[in-house]
Amino acid sequence: MNNTPTPTPNPNPYTFTPHTPPAPKPAYAYTPADFVLALILWVAGYLFWAVTPVMEHPLLAFGFEVILFAGGSILLTRKSVGGKLSARGIVTVIVSLALALSMVLTTNKAIINCVYLWNCLAWFYLVFTTTGNSRERAPGQYFIGELCSATFSMPFKAPANLFSALFGARKNPDGTPRPRKGSATVGWVLLGLAMAIIPTLIVGLLLSYDDGFSSIMNNILDEIFSADEIFRQLRNIGLGILVGALMFGAILAGKHKKGKKTDPAEAPADAPALPKSDGAHVLPVALVAATLTPILVIYIIFFVSQWDYYVSAFTGVRPEELTFSDYAREGFFQLLAVAVINAVLSLGASLLTKRRPESPDKPGRDRTHPVTRIYMAVMALSTLILIATAVAKMLLYVDTYGMTHKRTYATWLMLLLAVCFVAVILRQIFARMNLTGTLLAIFLVFFVAISVVNVDSLIMKYNVSAAIDGNLRTMQGDVLEDCGHSGVLAALDFMEATADPNFKPADPVEFSHEQLSHIRTATHDYLDRAAKELGEMKWYEHNLVTLRAKAALRNAGYTE
Repeated sequence: MNNTPTPTPNPNPYTFTPHTPPAPKPAYAYTPADFVLALILWVAGYLFWAVTPVMEHPLLAFGFEVILFAGGSILLTRKSVGGKLSARGIVTVIVSLALALSMVLTTNKAIINCVYLWNCLAWFYLVFTTTGNSRERAPGQYFIGELCSATFSMPFKAPANLFSALFGARKNPDGTPRPRKGSATVGWVLLGLAMAIIPTLIVGLLLSYDDGFSSIMNNILDEIFSADEIFRQLRNIGLGILVGALMFGAILAGKHKKGKKTDPAEAPADAPALPKSDGAHVLPVALVAATLTPILVIYIIFFVSQWDYYVSAFTGVRPEELTFSDYAREGFFQLLAVAVINAVLSLGASLLTKRRPESPDKPGRDRTHPVTRIYMAVMALSTLILIATAVAKMLLYVDTYGMTHKRTYATWLMLLLAVCFVAVILRQIFARMNLTGTLLAIFLVFFVAISVVNVDSLIMKYNVSAAIDGNLRTMQGDVLEDCGHSGVLAALDFMEATADPNFKPADPVEFSHEQLSHIRTATHDYLDRAAKELGEMKWYEHNLVTLRAKAALRNAGYTE
């Protein structure tokens, strides 16, 4: 009898499977349309640097902005790119062109530079939304995140390579060589001319030992370019291709949807429903209410105890222990601190407080707890009280000492905050209101307003009007120099109104003819300097403000 056990066959025999590496992804085949696009954007990059700094080329910068957004909208919606101008894209173009008007309507450097930077970022946002990469279902829903993604992410994703599109070997999508056409020759010729600039200059400098040759070259250069202009053009060409590469990358990456991410709202209809997550909404409502209640009580006690102090701002009376400047400045920084604290507390309460459970009878309803909404509304209302008081203080300060840029910007900021907190209160009443989009729209309206309105001219007109009425303090200090060429027209009105030696204001405030004579002398010197500066400016350095000022000075006899 054989007791040898029968071997049991292996139920899972090992089978060798050779590893097959994935096929390499074929290189992107640049089309002739990509070549033309790259060439256009290289020119756009050159123009970007040609009009920089903007204050030296306001008319050219305005023209560049119009071309950038109007031409960009046409380019993005062409069949070769396949974009579609959405409602957000149309708003972006309209707002950007409205902001660009500041380049011809004002001479305020701070505003113009802010507008130029904003519009540069807005152009990438336009590319992002037009090429179908936006995930927003409502305006402003992901504005900051998407703008950052459009500007700093998409341009660097393959196949976004301007250099390959201009000068690389072009193939058909199947990898076969494409017959060379004139576009490749044009690209190489342009690159060769750019590369020849520096060695040509070096050779020309080495041969300049010959007087005849040097005389001819000097005449040519004097007629065409100065040495500074040559190096400026070299800068524009060299840095322009880098800006063009960034723009080309954004368009091409957007065209191939490299920035598009999966949106839960775009999931297939038959996809399993995922449980709704409350995210960071983890704090009980009782805890948040207990935290905010003592703060609101402090606000109430503070308002009651300081009632006379705050109401004095509305009656035009200041406390005797404070100067006007201290009174207004203290009010502003009190406002700023409280507004920031209230904004942080309100935002924290909105983001961290637990929400009500989802109701199957009311899908899509606002799940914010009513107690949270009440607390946010009360905190916004307390901030509005402080804002109203601070604005009244600032107006009292301006009425005494006149307008300046800092006082104007501070008032603008306070009014902006006031409207934003009103929107916060309305959001607590109307649950379906899109607060992010509303706040974004409010900011854009205020930004366009302060950009298009000539702030410098308004400041000067107010100060001149107050000085003619007798408050000469509004024309003291650096108000003339700070307003630049925008103050010329108002300064001429002041000189004309006070030309009579027996001038007497209707409502004098510490008025004296000696002080008036001193201010007239300073104003006359300012107009003389402005006439000289405007006369030396080149045509491309002017805009509507400087042209009007130049004509007015000529009519007043300050220039021939």
